Amino acid sequence: MSLIRLILSLSILICTSYFSIGKCQEAPPTEYDAVKKYDELLKATPSSEIPTSTPVSTATPLPINNTNTELFKLLPNLTDVLYQNWKISEPSVSWMVGDVIPEASKIIEPYLNEIGLEEVIAQVYEKDGHKAKVFIYRFKNSTGAYSAFTVLKKGNKSKLKVGKSATEADTLINFWKGNYFVDINTLSLNDAIAKEFVVLSSQDISKNIQSDKMPPVVAIQLPSLNRIQGSEKYCIGIVCAMQFLPQILDIDYSNFNINESGGIASARYKISENPKEKKEETLILIRYVTKEIAESIFLQLKNSFEEKSKNNKDIVLDFDESDSTLKIKYKKEEYMVIKQKGNLLGISSGTSNLKSSEKTLSLIPWPIEVKSK
Repeated sequence: MSLIRLILSLSILICTSYFSIGKCQEAPPTEYDAVKKYDELLKATPSSEIPTSTPVSTATPLPINNTNTELFKLLPNLTDVLYQNWKISEPSVSWMVGDVIPEASKIIEPYLNEIGLEEVIAQVYEKDGHKAKVFIYRFKNSTGAYSAFTVLKKGNKSKLKVGKSATEADTLINFWKGNYFVDINTLSLNDAIAKEFVVLSSQDISKNIQSDKMPPVVAIQLPSLNRIQGSEKYCIGIVCAMQFLPQILDIDYSNFNINESGGIASARYKISENPKEKKEETLILIRYVTKEIAESIFLQLKNSFEEKSKNNKDIVLDFDESDSTLKIKYKKEEYMVIKQKGNLLGISSGTSNLKSSEKTLSLIPWPIEVKSK
């Protein structure tokens, strides 16, 4: 099967808006309860009926041409009674770094290369006209897999316990675990039978992935209070930062020396607990390898805004040297607060409430610095 077909299949994973503006829109909440359905399927199958060595399925899978690849071994085992009558409808397709990449993939190639993509496998399954497709992405390390999950995921947080994090919609389940990002989706809307396969296979693939890792430290350090779940993004390079991180006024990520950091994490936060109050603020948090690098980036930002304020009276600065905090007010009563401490640099922006930005920054577990006498 041609590599072109795989790349076209990958478009299922990428939102339509991704090709036009470089951003994915989150899918609306789903009414499908994956946890409940999985439990129902298990209870409906007596343990005595689970086969030990011979397949229960009467369907004969088509020939597979990638049975030796590591990713193929992670795919669901159709000999399980729960998959009765499900079969592989097309030979699996795999892509590895170094293969010739078609022109159609140029949009996503820079980002996938940046986060260390090593291999992808795509497999289509079918039962009585119902189809589902499994994608498994393997990266060099877990930071690449976590970045892929935060950037490429669709749907909303799932109650189904697969991987470290999972999202779900009517047609899909996405999750990451170890060095892998997994996307499983139905090939048509409102297909309950195919969605059952999606739920079952997500559990199997998660169990087949033995390694498990925590999210990057900087992502863990994002405050959880008032955070909008699912808004988290994590980048380890400039391509990701320019395409997927919030584009904040007067902030140029190319000046952030990202290669000398453990990555940049971002998230959106609610300003008020009042459901009618829809204002949000954005938090950017970057963790550098040394305190000195963080200090130099903060100084560059400070000098840049001081120069801007000289030529623009609408920009008012307030610098607290004792706390390494720069408060920036724009004419439209929009605030930005930049703070550096130890090897961390944080930026809160997008709110007309200065105290809210300061509060969000205060929730970050800043390094404790002991000043010498």
